[in-house]
Amino acid sequence: MLGVDCTAMARPYSLKKSRKLLRTHYFLFERKQKKLAGEDRAAIEHALRTLDRALLSMDRKAASAAAHELQDLCETKLRRSLWDMTRDFVGALLFAVVIAFVIRQFWFELYQVPTGSMRPTIMEQDRLVVSKTAFGVNFPFYDKLTFFTATRLQRNGIVVLTTKNMDLVDSDMLYFGIFPGKKRFVKRCVSRPGDTLYFNGGRI
Repeated sequence: MLGVDCTAMARPYSLKKSRKLLRTHYFLFERKQKKLAGEDRAAIEHALRTLDRALLSMDRKAASAAAHELQDLCETKLRRSLWDMTRDFVGALLFAVVIAFVIRQFWFELYQVPTGSMRPTIMEQDRLVVSKTAFGVNFPFYDKLTFFTATRLQRNGIVVLTTKNMDLVDSDMLYFGIFPGKKRFVKRCVSRPGDTLYFNGGRI
């Protein structure tokens, strides 16, 4: 029966892929090396150094072989436990939630228009991407915009405003069916602070 070199048969990696594997397995090794036996730790350290030298010399073939060897070692000796996978999943989920909250609170937000009050400019069920930095910085749980100036408002511009602190009927709503909040309106700004409006026959 002939011996077969599995490393030679494996798909060769590019230098970029080998470099990525070096970083990934290095951080995994740093986190779990205290739980390894002395021989296993020495073997992985040797594989890391071998791959690092091959990458420094830009030798793709040697780097690919070293990356395969390191990958096989780590899959055997540094196998992730259920706790590791659960922790990584929860961490990634929390990170995604925080990023989504920051983007939604400070940068932009998506809206869907339910009514035709802005026809024909905006139709029912139109989806809008609304900038939250056009008039200032919006901090969480703070009613007023920071760095807001009235000169940023443009006549005939379209704005999104909240019904909070307005004397309106049925202004409450639930976001995602759970979180209480106030309705928001998409309207056209017809004047700026200090302007005087004149109505004639229903026209401004």
